[in-house]
Amino acid sequence: MLDVLLITIGSGAFAAKAQLLHGSGRPSLGASRTVIALLTAAAVLAPCASIGYGIGMSFIPIPIAWVAVEYLLQDVRELGSDSRIGHATHLGGAVFGIVYDVAKRVLV
Repeated sequence: MLDVLLITIGSGAFAAKAQLLHGSGRPSLGASRTVIALLTAAAVLAPCASIGYGIGMSFIPIPIAWVAVEYLLQDVRELGSDSRIGHATHLGGAVFGIVYDVAKRVLV
């Protein structure tokens, strides 16, 4: 539970910095940065672990690393768009997820 709290706080800080660096003047709202941070940290920790991906009424097991990479590529593609989604904040959260996982491995 402590990991989730630390990732929530840390991804918020990284996401805010990423948004400022990107130059977006829009306020950040929501917790998607934390979801992306958790997804990325899980993908770094266990890249071959499967996640159930819903297609229609069934779930197909897909490696979590594939899902994380797809979401990150989508955010990179949409970074300069006129979308109301905070793509820079997602990328900041993802960077924190990676940093957190690597730091935890080094320190433990």
